[in-house]
Amino acid sequence: MSLSRFIAALEESGRVLVPAVPRLGPDPAVDPAAPAHDDDLDARLAALHARAAADLAGDAPPLDLPAARWAARLVFDACQALAHRSAPADEVRSALAAPCPSPAGPSTSLSVDLTLQLLPDLLRLARPLGDDDALTAGLRALARAWPLSSVGAPLPAAAGGPWPLDGVVGHPGLRALYADRVLLRADLSRLGDTRVDDALREALGGRPELCPPVARALGLVCVEAAEEAAA
Repeated sequence: MSLSRFIAALEESGRVLVPAVPRLGPDPAVDPAAPAHDDDLDARLAALHARAAADLAGDAPPLDLPAARWAARLVFDACQALAHRSAPADEVRSALAAPCPSPAGPSTSLSVDLTLQLLPDLLRLARPLGDDDALTAGLRALARAWPLSSVGAPLPAAAGGPWPLDGVVGHPGLRALYADRVLLRADLSRLGDTRVDDALREALGGRPELCPPVARALGLVCVEAAEEAAA
């Protein structure tokens, strides 16, 4: 199975197949018989980026293909580790600790998010394995490193901020996307950064009822609730 087929299956059904024998590691060709450079993977990642860009407010950061490929491989390796519990812990740790080939920034943040936005789901699937499991630990480290992709992930309280957000909140479109995800998932662990709190207030737009937990945490009060309390 090539990474392009893996991404296609994720898009089409959300259900994927992994090799009968795990092949963890940074090699972009999951199948040894596949070409070293997977043109179809690049095309699929470009299509994912185009859709993400269309949904983003304003101009989107350009696609960083090396970063997008790196994230796709990480997601594939995490799925393999979930399916193959016999995979050596050292191999799992090494695969998930592979460094991103691109520096942090808006383009990198959006490009890895094309697939790494599955982090919350992967962490929920891995949570029963325990805190000391190599897969759980690796996914949590990724969640900390890539905050745009991990909003709503089940993380321990100690894993909260400060989050490395310069590559997200410095871009207007990503800042708005991040705020929308925090509101959608009522992720209170993301509050406390002035830039984020201000973005959340803007997103609420005077309508705290859109996300009461976040609104309360920001000190905002729903008008209707205030009137009822006064009555």
